[in-house]
Order: sequence, then C-alpha cells, then structure tokens
Amino acid sequence: MGNQLTKNTVLDERTLAAVSYFGFYGLIAAFLLKKNNKNEAVHFHLRQACGILALKFAFTLCLILLLPLFIFLFPSLFLVSPLILISKTCFSILITLGIINVATERMSQLPVIGKKSEEFFQVYKIIKPKGYREC
Repeated sequence: MGNQLTKNTVLDERTLAAVSYFGFYGLIAAFLLKKNNKNEAVHFHLRQACGILALKFAFTLCLILLLPLFIFLFPSLFLVSPLILISKTCFSILITLGIINVATERMSQLPVIGKKSEEFFQVYKIIKPKGYREC
C-alpha cells in the first residue's frame, strides 16, 4: 500500500509539472495546486514554463508595438505572417521539449531560455528531488 501511495504521488507531481506548460491557464492552475508540494522537479518545470510564457508575452508585446511600423514600411503583411508562424513553431517546440522532460523525469533546461528562466525565477527554488536526473 505504501508503494501505491508513492506511485500516485510521483504521478501527481509529473502531472502538475506537465500542466504548467499548457499556457497561461495551465501555469496558474499549477501554481494554485503546488502550494503544499515541496518537490524541486515541479518547481523546476514551473520556472521553465514561466520563462516560456514571459518570452511569449515579450514577443507578442514587441509585435503589437512594431506592427504599425511594419505596415507603414511594408504595406503587405507577407513579412509579418512568417514571423508569427516561426515564433509559434519555436514556442511549440519549447513546450514539447518541456513536456518530454517531465515525462522522462529529467530536469534539463530548455534551449535558449532555460538558464535565464532559472536565474530570473529563482524565487521558486526549494530542495533537490529524489528520482529525477539532472542533465
């Protein structure tokens, strides 16, 4: 019976970490559900998801602010459309890598933004996890 409790706890922690990668609402849900969780792996993935969301927000804000300039300089929107498509693809790849890291129980940082996410969102550091491999 004790072994079943451990399996359920690990599954719950992995589910909570994976939910954090599902956009703004997933991140909010993970923050609300993690209040009693002391597992560093959950907090690590929350920091990585915060980094993705912050970068996505910054990119969207820059695009909104610069869109009138793009339209003025280049009347056709053919220049902006590929930029939006490339950014959505990049964010989707980062989210997929994060979810793969959760599924394989690894705490490897995401490319490009992982290290900065760890530095910037250090508030959520706690203890080293058991069973997670650091890459």
